Amino acid sequence: MSKLQKTEAVTRVDFYSNSGDESRSYDVKAKVTINADGTSSISEGFIRIKGGDATIGTFEKTSAESATYSPTGSVMEQLRIVFPGNPATVAVKAAVNDVCAFIDEVSEMATE
Repeated sequence: MSKLQKTEAVTRVDFYSNSGDESRSYDVKAKVTINADGTSSISEGFIRIKGGDATIGTFEKTSAESATYSPTGSVMEQLRIVFPGNPATVAVKAAVNDVCAFIDEVSEMATE
């Protein structure tokens, strides 16, 4: 029997990318926080042309703890995606799809 006991679960923060997703249109990389309770948040997210270095957009997703409350009192997680300039609609659609797929993967990872 160990003399040590885990007294507190800690939050971990790592960078993740969608580089393993062969079907992606854009490279997505973000700083992901996995909280001790299994919730996650994403900050410092970047969207880049596949294989490129130039950032074409940024994003972040708040977790329930840092989310705002609606007028009815329910918790609302928030996703914010920013594309500077006036990007083509088709590019925005593909990039948003990649960001959403990335968020889905992070959500699944957080609950494991």
